[in-house]
Amino acid sequence: MRIKMRIHLLSTTAWLALLLVGIFGFYSANRSEESLEYVGNEILPKLYSVLQVNSQINNVALRFFSASSVSTMPYEAQLRQLNTMLPLLREAVSETDKYFRKYDDMPKAPENQKLWDEVKMIWPGWYQGMGTETVNLLEDALSNPTPEKLHAFSSKLDDVANSRRGAMQEIIRLTDKIAENTGKISDAYIEADRVSSRSRLTAQTAISVLAVIAVIVLGITTLGAIVKPLNLMRDTVRKVEEENDLTLKVEYRAADEVGE
Repeated sequence: MRIKMRIHLLSTTAWLALLLVGIFGFYSANRSEESLEYVGNEILPKLYSVLQVNSQINNVALRFFSASSVSTMPYEAQLRQLNTMLPLLREAVSETDKYFRKYDDMPKAPENQKLWDEVKMIWPGWYQGMGTETVNLLEDALSNPTPEKLHAFSSKLDDVANSRRGAMQEIIRLTDKIAENTGKISDAYIEADRVSSRSRLTAQTAISVLAVIAVIVLGITTLGAIVKPLNLMRDTVRKVEEENDLTLKVEYRAADEVGE
C-alpha cells in the first residue's frame, strides 16, 4: 500500500472515529433530553393532579368536620366560626372539582384508568354530600340564623358524615393507589432511560477504544513503511563507505513511493 494512501487512511480513520463518537454523544444527550421532557410533560402533571385531588378531598373533609364540631360552642361563637369557615369550604370544594376534572381529562395507564373508574362511580355521592350540599346547608343556616337553624344544620352534618365517610375514605385510598402507580411508572421510565444511557455510553466507549487501536496500528505500519527504506538506505551508504564499492544497491521492493 502506498505511503500516501496509508496516511490518508490514518487521517480518515481518526476523523471517522471522532464523527461516530460525536454522533453517539449527540444522540445520547438528545435521548436523555426527550426522556426528561416526557417525564416532565406527561407523567409529573398526572402525579401532581391526582395528589391535588387527594389533598383537596382531605381539605374538604377538614372544613366539613370543623363545621360540624362547632355545635358545642355558644351561639355567637358558632356564628363567627361558621362565617369564617364558609368561604374556606367553598374554595376547597371548588378546588377539588377543578383538579378532579383536570385529572379526569388526562390519558391514564390501564391500571390507573381502572382505579379512576371506581373513583368516578362513588365520587358524585361523596362530592355532593360533603361538598356542594354542605355549602348549601351552611349558606342556608347563616341566612337569617337562629339557634334552631344552627342546631338543625349540625344534625344534618352528622347524618352526612355518617353516610359519606366510607365513600370519602375509599376515594382517598384509590387516589393514593393511583399516585403510587404513577410514581412507579415514572421511576420505571427513568430507570429504563438510565439503562439505555449506560448501553449508549458503553457503545461509545467501545468505538473510541477500537478507533484508538486502529489509529495506533495504522500509525505504526505507516511509520514502518517510511522508516524501513530509510534505514536500508543508511545501511547501504555506510557499506559503500566501508567497502568503497559504488555498485552496491539498496535492496528494497515495495508497491509504494520509495519502492518505485
